[in-house]
Amino acid sequence: MNRLQACVLATLALLLGACSSTSGQLEEIGEVTVSSIQKAGIALPASGTYSFARGSGVRWSVDSERQAVDQAFREAFDAAMVDRRWRRISSEAATLRIAYVVGLDEELKPDEMPDRFGLSSDWVTEPSEGRAKGSIVVLAADGLTGDLLWRGALTGMASRTMPLEQRVARIRELAARMVAELPLGSR
Repeated sequence: MNRLQACVLATLALLLGACSSTSGQLEEIGEVTVSSIQKAGIALPASGTYSFARGSGVRWSVDSERQAVDQAFREAFDAAMVDRRWRRISSEAATLRIAYVVGLDEELKPDEMPDRFGLSSDWVTEPSEGRAKGSIVVLAADGLTGDLLWRGALTGMASRTMPLEQRVARIRELAARMVAELPLGSR
């Protein structure tokens, strides 16, 4: 194959890839896997208030990008929670305290996350697998006692080389997916 043929084939491959992607959807960066564990005998309420725990956020060395990704995560999380009849407040009196870490720069260990946020997780007896860079861990704890009620982890979030606009769009999509995993019901 000569150089011209190789260029034509490469161009066609790019064009076909662009034509086959649906507007608004992002290219899949590997498989996205979600795992969750919930405290036995606990039903989370169908509606209420929540606040983000201090220290929640994005682990990423580029400050301007970290802030954009963190803002996108919080906005998408808030919108998805509003759809489920929950609202965020800044008070310590919230029904749920949500702690999250988006690990763009670090591998996350979900078992260590409750301690990072001062949450009690005595009921978690089975260790979880560590999560690769590009993962999200979300913890839902009782807003008054700090007892961990639910832990969700998602792997396959984003590539470090993904442009910021794509990373922000992907984090919005995956934050909503994490909220959908929250076992909010009637109590």
